[in-house]
Amino acid sequence: MPIVRIPSDEYEHRFEKDPYETARNFLCLSKGVISPFLPDFNRVAGCIDTSRLNPFNDETMMFDPDFICNDSVPRYMHIDYGPKLNGTGVSMCHVTGFKKTKILESDIETEVKVPFIEFDFLGKIFAAPNQCVELPDIRELIIYELSRRGFFIKLISFDGYQSMESQSILINDGYACDRLSIDRTQSKLIVDYTKPNKVSRVSTNGAFLAAWDALRESILDKRIKMPYHSDFEREVRHAERRVLGSKVVVQSPSASLSLDLLESMAGSIYNTINNERLTILYDDDIVNDKDMRSANFYKQLGRTSYDNNNLEQSETDNFYDNLPIGGGENVTW
Repeated sequence: MPIVRIPSDEYEHRFEKDPYETARNFLCLSKGVISPFLPDFNRVAGCIDTSRLNPFNDETMMFDPDFICNDSVPRYMHIDYGPKLNGTGVSMCHVTGFKKTKILESDIETEVKVPFIEFDFLGKIFAAPNQCVELPDIRELIIYELSRRGFFIKLISFDGYQSMESQSILINDGYACDRLSIDRTQSKLIVDYTKPNKVSRVSTNGAFLAAWDALRESILDKRIKMPYHSDFEREVRHAERRVLGSKVVVQSPSASLSLDLLESMAGSIYNTINNERLTILYDDDIVNDKDMRSANFYKQLGRTSYDNNNLEQSETDNFYDNLPIGGGENVTW
């Protein structure tokens, strides 16, 4: 990449955040692949917490014995199911704090809070030769096991119609669960305890790469922490934005390398961002049947109308308002 002068100060933040894509779009200069999904690998490396081991074993589908939850923060999961040739990507994450930033929409600058997200674990599961990855194993060894270890899984999504039966079973067991397509994201999944599957769908208004963009922006903005996983590094180096007919997709140029782990991470982050504001339901606010059903669901989980880990709140506070702005003492990125 040659040394060039930024054409104008108004483009400076674009070049700082994504130098390769901005150079290609504005200066007609490209490097490496035509359109890399994540061109700045220094930012990727900064998201990996090398001091923390990944607590999930891909081969045995088991967690480390000391992987126990000691908080009540909601978790979000997305499972990219690949029964045979492709791997099955699985991940779970949660919000650890917020960062204030400014966005420009319709020439109006608005200050918003965007979340810092930490992945509890990452996994990429492959089937044994001439066998399939069994969805009952995923339910029992991963989802149910996480619940037994104290994790509050607020939302689970699957990519793939083969998972419909598993979704139905999980819904009957009290989980909020639905299908989420990462390649063509038409809807946001919003937890709604008044619905049969405890999920409402909100249109993305044609932003079909919304889940991928959520992952990309979080990495480029250094708002993600994750344990090391070799498949993450391999996938992120090969992921490309490609134009297929009238669609823009994120794919690997190699037929032997699928992006299952990245797709799982994109879904988990997208679910987290869309549901980051946990609604606090106080007893005085239960005024109709809809509120009552929501409160009853919490009670079925063994929780009160709100569960804030014994943190003091006023009636206008939000669950996440107790988390630190800027990441807090335990967030160093």
